[in-house]
Amino acid sequence: MPGPGTKPKIPADTAIYDPYALATLAEKQALLKDNLDVLKKARLGFRYECLVPSIRYTGTDTVYVYNIDQLSDIFVLEGQSKELLGNWNDALSSYIDSIRIASDTAHGGGIENADKSITMQRIANQNAWVAVNHVDAATAHLAVKRLSAIIKNAPSYADILQEESYHEISELADELKQKDWRIEWARTFSQGEQRIIRNRILCFTASKRRMIEFRKRMFQEHILNASKPYPLDRIKFQFNSDFKDTIAPQDWYPGRFSWEYIRTMNGLLMTSLALRAWKLEHGNYPKSLQGLMPNYLDKLPNDPFAISGTFKYHLRGSSYILYSLGPDSRDNGGKPVIQAFCPSPFYKSSKGDIVAGVTDVPPALPHRLVKPPARPLPREIKDWIREDYALGAHPGAPPPMP
Repeated sequence: MPGPGTKPKIPADTAIYDPYALATLAEKQALLKDNLDVLKKARLGFRYECLVPSIRYTGTDTVYVYNIDQLSDIFVLEGQSKELLGNWNDALSSYIDSIRIASDTAHGGGIENADKSITMQRIANQNAWVAVNHVDAATAHLAVKRLSAIIKNAPSYADILQEESYHEISELADELKQKDWRIEWARTFSQGEQRIIRNRILCFTASKRRMIEFRKRMFQEHILNASKPYPLDRIKFQFNSDFKDTIAPQDWYPGRFSWEYIRTMNGLLMTSLALRAWKLEHGNYPKSLQGLMPNYLDKLPNDPFAISGTFKYHLRGSSYILYSLGPDSRDNGGKPVIQAFCPSPFYKSSKGDIVAGVTDVPPALPHRLVKPPARPLPREIKDWIREDYALGAHPGAPPPMP
């Protein structure tokens, strides 16, 4: 079984599909030079908890969400530049900066923010894995501390759905305030849909209050189930009519899978770095994860794909295998759900475990699947960093985070 930080081989025809992945060191450094002020301001903000306003009304300005991935990519690009220079310690720090900004993006918003956050975190996490076996003990300790704070402060999927419900219900209420909303809704049913006549009639007879209450109830059921451990969240709605489908939230279960997957990868990364620090200071790996507490981990992370408990860990000669139960929530003995890094995704129905250092871990540069921005960040992103990303200006700001 490959050890931590292993760089799996990938098919030649899939190794390179992003032109930015082949940017030279000089090209990367030139882009970084254009964004030094942005990076400086963002890092000032990292001393505080992210205070993104809650999106509870359809008119809330969310401009920062649209291009925030460019900021995350800049941190990844900085890490790659340091990696190419052999500065693995600083490279890992930059990658964790990217994870931090990506995780914070999910705060205060619903599904749109979460989707953006998932994509950004995955890119940053993939890059960070390559540095695990190259950093020194002090860097590993600091990285564990930072990742622990990121994981602790990340919203749960139930929190995300709660924010989504505020936005969706507000949006529905706004629609129902329109003078001709019944006519507009009736027009949405095309001739090819079943029960078209019945649904058009319902558009003119349905109670607005009942429609809003129905949507609230559906969200409440989703949120309640999202609060359960992942293996127990199997909610499936059966609606009585096509018309109800138009006013009910969709089945958010696939979205939860993606969110729990990112939580898993961050937890595995943090644990692997704790094991790295232990190895450098003891000459071998601990017999169990419990040995990491309290000097290397304050507490063992939960496996998001298990009903309870932490990740599975077994010594393998001079190395180890660390894994999550994965999407099927079963212990497959460390058999990876995906054998090597490639563009092909896996799904909630896939069999196998999520293995640290193997699953979704990219090869070495330059074949890195990332997409840095082709230009400096737009002004609105810089303004958001200066004005809204804490920076100590918010009343009652919490103590600095690591």
